[in-house]
This record gives sequence, structure tokens and C-alpha cells, in this order.
Amino acid sequence: GLDELRRLVDQQKMALLEMARLQEESNSKHASSRREVDELTRFLQRLDQRLSSVGEEVRSESLRENLQREQTMSTTQSEWDGRLAALRHEVSGLATQVSLERSVEQSKAELTKLVLESESRLGEDLSTLQHRLMAEFRAETAGSSRTQAVTMGEWTAKLEELQRELRLDVAKQIVASESQLGEELGHLQQRLISELRAETTAAFRSEAAAVAALDEQIWLTDQRLGQRIDELLHLRIRDVEREVVAERRHAQQTHPSPVVVKRAPTPTVTTKYADRHSPRGDASGKTVHVRTGAERGVESIETMVEYIDGELGSRSPRSVVTTETFTDGHADHADRVRWSPRGEDTSRRRINGGRSTDFHGQEGFRHRARESLMEAQNDGSGERERRDHTEGRTWTSERPFTGTFLAALDTEARDREREFGRRREREFGRHEA
Repeated sequence: GLDELRRLVDQQKMALLEMARLQEESNSKHASSRREVDELTRFLQRLDQRLSSVGEEVRSESLRENLQREQTMSTTQSEWDGRLAALRHEVSGLATQVSLERSVEQSKAELTKLVLESESRLGEDLSTLQHRLMAEFRAETAGSSRTQAVTMGEWTAKLEELQRELRLDVAKQIVASESQLGEELGHLQQRLISELRAETTAAFRSEAAAVAALDEQIWLTDQRLGQRIDELLHLRIRDVEREVVAERRHAQQTHPSPVVVKRAPTPTVTTKYADRHSPRGDASGKTVHVRTGAERGVESIETMVEYIDGELGSRSPRSVVTTETFTDGHADHADRVRWSPRGEDTSRRRINGGRSTDFHGQEGFRHRARESLMEAQNDGSGERERRDHTEGRTWTSERPFTGTFLAALDTEARDREREFGRRREREFGRHEA
């Protein structure tokens, strides 16, 4: 029974919902119908207004037509009245036309008579006037010819006098203009010359300033380029050092073998400086004792030191540069000295015998070798000769030791060693020759 009750309740709810839906639909239809009725009402109102306006237009049109008809009829009536009056006037004028013709003929006859009389009197007056005018003209012509002759002579004399005065005035003005023009031309020439000199001087000064600025820029560019080249060279040297140290470590780790430790003899280096302050450009010499520093696992070390006449970083294009080259080579070529003069630059190469090794293979031994050279050069010997010189660059290049571990190097390394040996032999052969 409960389920049935629930079912009935549900049906009632559904019926209520359906009724609500139907009511909403009817409401919407009722609203739409009301809107349609309103629209129809408004449409009927518009139709009524239109009909009333049309009726008014019809009534006004009929009134207008009636007025036009009445006006046309009145115009026609007035035209007929005018024509009738004209006919009446013509009929009344026909009676007086005959009398008018007669009076006109009489007037013509009188006028002809008067014209003939006036012509005769006018001819007589004209002949009398002509004779009188001819006499007066002859008298005036005779007097005017005499006065004209006198006047022409006076005018001719006055004209000649004016021409002479005009020539004199023109000549004076020409002379004055020439003198004034000469003075003005002279002043103008002087002014133009002075302006040209001033402009030329200013142009020369500006050109000189531009050239000086360009020279300064070129010099600064050269300085920056030199510094950049030095930086790149130092970077390259460090890269080569790292490669050599890495190869040496690899070779020592791969093939450890006893090597002989030898200390190269302390070489004696003679350095010449070319001082540009000397009147004759003579070079002064000094002796520097170079210590080899720590034991090095190399076959040859080449250290180059560049000295600059002036402060570091401000070298001018005319600075004097002295370059030193130190090379530890084979014992067969010991104590051989070669000089290579290059104008104001003086360079020197010294080859010392000896061979040394470095058990530790520490990175940075080149720096110690350079520091040893710097200590030897700054120990007081030749200090007076190097007073006005500044060390510009110092760099070192060396040849790795090719002892017992040469066999462990790869083919490319051995080829480089052979090429280096042949090149150095050719160089020594040129030095001996």
C-alpha cells in the first residue's frame, strides 16, 4: 500500500509539473497574443491616420482643381473683353484716318519749302566763312614762320650748349668713378687676400690638428695592438707550457727511467743597450750573470727580454728597444755568439752548452727560469746603464728533453723533434759559415 501511495504521490507531482508547464505555455501564448493584439491596434491606428491624411489630400486636391478652373474661366473672359475693346477703338479710328492723311501731305510740302530756303542761306554763310578763315590762316602762317625760324635758332644754340655741358659732366663723373673704383678694388683685394690667408691658416691648422689626432689614434691603436699581441703571445706560451708539461708527465708516468741530473754552467751574457739620448747613438755595454735556476727537464730554453726606453705602456714610435735572447743548447755549440744589429734596435743571441732535467716536472719552471734571469739582471751590475730603460716583455720557449722517454712519444711528436733538429742544424750551419 505504501508503494502505491508513493506511486500516486509521484504521479500527482508529475501532474502538477505538467500543469505548471501547461500554465506557463498558456501564459506565454497569452502574452504573445496580447503582443499581437497590441501590434494590430497600433497598425489600425496607423491605418486610420493614413486614411485621414489621404482624405485631406483628396479634399485639398479637389479644391485646387476648382480654383484652377475658376481662374482659367476668369482669364478667358478678360481676354475676350480686351479684344472687344480693341475692335471698338479700331472702328472709331477709321473715321479720322482720312483727315490725318490730308494734314500730313500739307506738312510735307511746307517742310520741303523750308529745307530749300535753309540750304540756300547755309551755302552763302559757308562761302563767307571760308574766305574769312583763309585770310586769317595766311596771316597767321606768315607770322608763325618768322617766329619759328627765330625759335629754331635759339633751341639749336641751347641744345649745343647742353650737349657740351653734358659731355663735361660725363667726363668728370667717369674720372671720379674710375678713381673710386680703383680704390674700392684695392680695398676689396686686400680684404680678400686677408680672408684667404686667414682661411688658409685655419685650414692648415685644422689639417695639422686632424693629422695629429690621426697620428695619436694610430699610435694608440698600435699600442693596443701591441698589448693585445703580447697578451695573445703569453696565452699561447701558457698553452704550449701546459701541453709540454702534460706530455712530459704522461711520458714519465708511462716509461719511468733514471736520468742523469746535470746543471748547466752559469753563462755570462753581454747585453748592449742603444740609448736614443746619445748624440752619436753609441751603445753602452754591461755584463749580466744568469743563473739557470731550478733543474729543468728540457733540452734547451730560450728566454727573450725586451727593454723599452721610457715607461711601460707608453712607448712612442721612436722608442729604442733592446732584445736579449738566451739559449741553452748542445755542448758542441757552446760559447758561440752571434750579433744581429737592426738599426736602433740591438739584439743578441748566445748559445750555451749543457743539459739538465727536472725530476718533479712541476708546472711553472719557466717562470722560475725567467725570475732567475730577472734576479741576475737586477743584482746591481749595469744598473746605471739601464736607468732609463723599462722591461717591456719577457717570454720563454724551450725544447723538451729527448732522453730515454723519446721512444714513448707518438709518431707526430717524433716528427716534430726531427724537424726541429734539422732546422737547428741548418741554423748552426749558417752561423758557422
